[in-house]
Amino acid sequence: MNDIKSKWDTATGQQYLKELENQFGKFKKIVLITTGKAYKVPTRDILIVGIKGTDLEKYPEWEEDNE
Repeated sequence: MNDIKSKWDTATGQQYLKELENQFGKFKKIVLITTGKAYKVPTRDILIVGIKGTDLEKYPEWEEDNE
C-alpha cells in the first residue's frame, strides 16, 4: 500500500489528483447501504487510500445542501 501512496506523492501525482478533483469534485457522496446513511468523503481519500464501509463513520454525514 505504501508503494501506491508514494506514487501519488510525486509532483505529477499531485497534479493529476488536482485535475481529478476539478473534474469530479473534491468530495463524493458515499451511501452505506446497510444503514442508508450518506457520508461526505474526499475524492483524494477514495483514490489514495480506498474506502471500505467500515471506514465511513470517520467522515462527516452528508448534508443535502452539499450537492
